[in-house]
Amino acid sequence: MAFLDTVVSCVQSRASDIATKTDVAIEYYQDDGKTSSSTTYGQLFDISTRMASVFRREIQSNANCDGFRCCGIMLEDGVELFACQLAAVLAGLAVLPLSPHDPSSRLASVFADADIALVIVRDARELQLVSSVSDVPVLEVSSVMTNDAPTYAPVMPKREDVSHVFFTSGSTGRPKGCVSTHAALMSYCEAKNIAHEIHRGDVVFCASSHMFDPHFTDFCSAMVAGATIVAAPRHSTFTKLGSLLSASGATHCLTTPVLLQSVDNIETLELNKLRLVALGGESMSKALAETWISRGVRVANTYGVTECCAYQTFREIRDPMSDDLRALGDPLPGNVLVFAAEPGDDPLVLAQDGQLAELWIGGAQLGKGYLNRSELTSERFRDGFYRTGDIVRMCVRGPILLGRRDDQVKISGQRVELGEIESAIRKTCGSCIREVKCVLNQSKQLVAWCTGSFTSAEGVVSEALRFLVAKEVPQYMVPSTFAFIDHMPMTSTGKVSRAELSKRMVDVVVGQSTISHGAFGVDLANIWSEELGVAVEFGDCDFVALGGDSLTALRVVRRVRTLMCGEDESAGGNFGEALGVFAPFELLTRPSLNDYARFIRVNAGSWPSKYDDSEDDDDDMHALPAEMSDFGSSVLFRVAAAGHACIARALIGAGIAIEAKSGSSPLHVACANAHLECVRVFLEHGSSANASGAHRRTPLLFAASSPACTSDIIKTLVAHGAKIDAIDDDKQSVLHIAARAGASSSVIETIIECANTSSGKKKFASTFGVNALDRWKRTALHWASVSGHRNVCKCLLENGIDMSLRDQFGETALDIAERRALCSAQERPVGGRPSTWGDIANLLGGSGSTKHLKATLSTR
Repeated sequence: MAFLDTVVSCVQSRASDIATKTDVAIEYYQDDGKTSSSTTYGQLFDISTRMASVFRREIQSNANCDGFRCCGIMLEDGVELFACQLAAVLAGLAVLPLSPHDPSSRLASVFADADIALVIVRDARELQLVSSVSDVPVLEVSSVMTNDAPTYAPVMPKREDVSHVFFTSGSTGRPKGCVSTHAALMSYCEAKNIAHEIHRGDVVFCASSHMFDPHFTDFCSAMVAGATIVAAPRHSTFTKLGSLLSASGATHCLTTPVLLQSVDNIETLELNKLRLVALGGESMSKALAETWISRGVRVANTYGVTECCAYQTFREIRDPMSDDLRALGDPLPGNVLVFAAEPGDDPLVLAQDGQLAELWIGGAQLGKGYLNRSELTSERFRDGFYRTGDIVRMCVRGPILLGRRDDQVKISGQRVELGEIESAIRKTCGSCIREVKCVLNQSKQLVAWCTGSFTSAEGVVSEALRFLVAKEVPQYMVPSTFAFIDHMPMTSTGKVSRAELSKRMVDVVVGQSTISHGAFGVDLANIWSEELGVAVEFGDCDFVALGGDSLTALRVVRRVRTLMCGEDESAGGNFGEALGVFAPFELLTRPSLNDYARFIRVNAGSWPSKYDDSEDDDDDMHALPAEMSDFGSSVLFRVAAAGHACIARALIGAGIAIEAKSGSSPLHVACANAHLECVRVFLEHGSSANASGAHRRTPLLFAASSPACTSDIIKTLVAHGAKIDAIDDDKQSVLHIAARAGASSSVIETIIECANTSSGKKKFASTFGVNALDRWKRTALHWASVSGHRNVCKCLLENGIDMSLRDQFGETALDIAERRALCSAQERPVGGRPSTWGDIANLLGGSGSTKHLKATLSTR
């Protein structure tokens, strides 16, 4: 098929020439996947023209004549999205998609590079998000669509005018804006329609996210052909793609292999109208291609880079069992593929059969370069070609795509610069690591190899670092795990060897907490194990870290709903809406097994009787602070327990709250585990040294409960205002708790010293100190005796404790020691020896001999 080198007209004028006003332009399906609404070409152009007039009026007062301007569109789906895209073109603006789910730092980078004239949002939350990073005008789409602004004549763009800008991952941590022209866009639309055989009256299902240029170009190419574009909400496309293809009567669909793989009921679908599915973004499997071809659907492989407008090659798969599915295929009309011989630097030196080559692309779809990145543009766009960085092997039957030359990889079908991920890790986790290199290992897991503060990355370290990175990059760019090594492997030229790192095996590290929520927790773990293909044996196993994505989550929540509601997840071939409590999103936002089980337990509308035992955990569940339902807060608690001060500081810097609305705070946890540096971090950042935790215990009381507590921890807390006279619900003082825990003599001395210093006199000993009584009328000496801590008893005696005081059972500390020395092993603490309490009895003035003790007790 030869490219027709005609004068390129713009998309909207070509659509006006081909389609009539009554032809359906957009068929949009609702959440149920069955109900749809139609928008004709006449209605679409009327709506978009009025919206374009609002855009023109909004920007005319500050028009920029020095270059092109963009319309930022923060709409993920809906007829409004397509109308806004067309309106932007009619207003003479370049389409620029924005995601409300991107971190604010990434949005700020986009706004810094692009001259954005205005932004269209769905609601007030998105308006606030945009306003937090830029002062550009922001309009809510509902008000724009109902605005009666005077109508302006549509702008008719020139060939060289910019049609759209889509940002992709950047190697320095800064996204790259790929700039395309109307000439390139029109060339692709014509070429795609020729290769895919799309004509007026055909129905094209738009399966891509609005953040990727195939979404915009699917819409434009459908308009150029006078065809109908079909779309649905993103969650519906993910969960009901097969049903949507059937219900809409789609004739064509361009998507990724992983999304097409989600259609698990193909045998029951009515697909007699579906002629072609084209797959791009990553390699398809032979089984997937065979499944669809066997249903009479043509399957094609398509390859492309955003720098050259969507896709640039096309190859139909006729025999998937014998065809090499990595074959690049033929260039779309208007494109030129050049295979530069190794090292691939010169597109004029061509590779021969059997050799490796680097792919360069030129022709009608070639973009203008990267927005405001002149140096990078000069490096990658040369001599009328774009250097892709993709390596192919030249074969007689056509070039075979092998992979990336540089550090750019494909993750979930999306092109990602490893350098951007590394930059985000350094920015968010720099206090915890020295060096970092990211690789895709042989299992296709994204692993961040690090040197720094840790010799190994136990579960909480990896989870915390992943959480921090997710604040900076989209979820698909977050490493599956972090691995720590002493030194980075080097190449002979002194560079870090990614090749060596990619060969190293690393397990996704998980913790070892018990699976909670009874039989339901066990059943949930079994579902995870079966769907993830790995053993899920602990309550803090992380769904995402174990390889779970949105589609795996969909399969899991289908089965969970069946457990809870008794519905057959395959009934009718579809699960349904997968919304509300059983939405995949709910699993992905709380990926810990126990956290997700707790969420279902609390929020599910029904609870099967077979899971009644799952309520056994309720007391523990309600004892947790409310913030534990938030994954970031949960990680901070676990970091505090593990004592990783540098990570705690980073999490606090990322905005994680350090005070609990109820129950214990991370400071309490750090104190309970005797982690001095973590205690200092929380206090430095404003944690209250007198916050009331579980059982009304302050951090000081938690610290005293740890046998590993040090004098420095006590002094640090007191220096930050901790009340030495605090007591808990059991009326136990810090001295009671320290005595029961077996604190060192230095800790006991420090507690007494701090109390005497803070009171200014010997108030401590007479009111709440060594002789203070708890709810059982016991002193600290009683508890030291009960617990078998002779050193504590000795220290308390040296500080003047009254050993004659009796508890509510009428026993002195000596009585307790003598009784413990004679009681059976079952009545003593595990491992406790009679001689332990015999020694204490001797210290307290009794007999250390069990023979004498028996005689003494027999006379009482």
